[in-house]
Order: sequence, then structure tokens, then C-alpha cells
Amino acid sequence: MTDNPLWPWEGRDWPNAGVSRFVRAAGFDWHVQRIGSGPKVVLLHGTGAATHSWRDAMPLLASHFDVLAMDLPGHGFT
Repeated sequence: MTDNPLWPWEGRDWPNAGVSRFVRAAGFDWHVQRIGSGPKVVLLHGTGAATHSWRDAMPLLASHFDVLAMDLPGHGFT
């Protein structure tokens, strides 16, 4: 899934890990989570946070929306 050496161990307990993937763009391997279908919603965390900030909201929003959350550079697994 990624060259991130931490993902195989720390990622297994990461919230919503089943919808995680890694995308190479702009020189980064971005950790993104995508779930649901419908109109698109993008969730961006603040400083010192990561996709885990949305652990409870993502499944709820996914019943009506195509939800995308990402770890910004220097946070989480990006």
C-alpha cells in the first residue's frame, strides 16, 4: 500500500484504516481516507491533528456523502 514503514504496525489500529490508501502527489505520499457516495465532502484537520480527528464523523457522513479526509504533510501518515 505504501513505503511508509510505520503503516504496517501503527496503521492497523488507525481509525477507519479499512478505507485508507496512499496517493503520491506533489512530492508526498499522502495518506487519504475515502468512504461513502453522493455529493463530495472534504475534511481538513488543523495543526497537530490527522485523519483520526474525523474517526466518528466520517462513517456518519458517509451515509449521505462521498467523504475524503487526508493527513496534511507532517501529520499522521503523510
